[in-house]
Amino acid sequence: MDTEAIITELYGLEPREFTAARNGRVAEAKQEGDAEAAEVISAQRKPSTAAWLVNRLVREHSEEVDGLLELGVDLRAAHTTLDGAKLRELGQRRHRTVRELIKLAAGMHSLSASVERELEESLTTALSDPDAAAVLEAGRLTTTLRLDDRASWPEVTAALPVKRAKQKPRPDKKKLAEAEGAFRAAEAECADARREVDAARERLAAAEERLDEARAKVERLKRAE
Repeated sequence: MDTEAIITELYGLEPREFTAARNGRVAEAKQEGDAEAAEVISAQRKPSTAAWLVNRLVREHSEEVDGLLELGVDLRAAHTTLDGAKLRELGQRRHRTVRELIKLAAGMHSLSASVERELEESLTTALSDPDAAAVLEAGRLTTTLRLDDRASWPEVTAALPVKRAKQKPRPDKKKLAEAEGAFRAAEAECADARREVDAARERLAAAEERLDEARAKVERLKRAE
């Protein structure tokens, strides 16, 4: 049983669906005789509303989440170099980026003041700490991401973050074949043109040699007069 895929699936569900879905998966694992998978799945905890919203942002707004994580890299670098001007600029971007993500979350679910605070805390924690960023990106939060409560962070496994796990679209076979055919034709045409250029260079060299000989002959005749 693919426990990683099941856990990713569970944390994509709404909190009210989580427990029943988890228990159902545990029952399936036991029925298949996979006690280890049953234990791992059973250990998964229902996410809080704020954690669920962060997980949804990771799944449904990956570009915006990428922007947050990239900004975190820049902020940490600026703190290392103590670049004041850069820190002020990034601080303004930090506020805008966090507020934009909270606005997206509000479009998914009504936010109480406490949920909004928890959302903001998780997002700002991911900005300040690379390990927190990896945890957030995995899309499996169960509670608010806090620097002083690392014990509550879910383990980040070798599995790809959920937003990276989408399959790339397969190329259109007909278009690919047409493109490859056009490439081969252009390659052959280019080879022919190179041969023509080489032949033209040889003719030019021979003509220049004849010109030099003719010029020299003219000069000799002039001196003989």
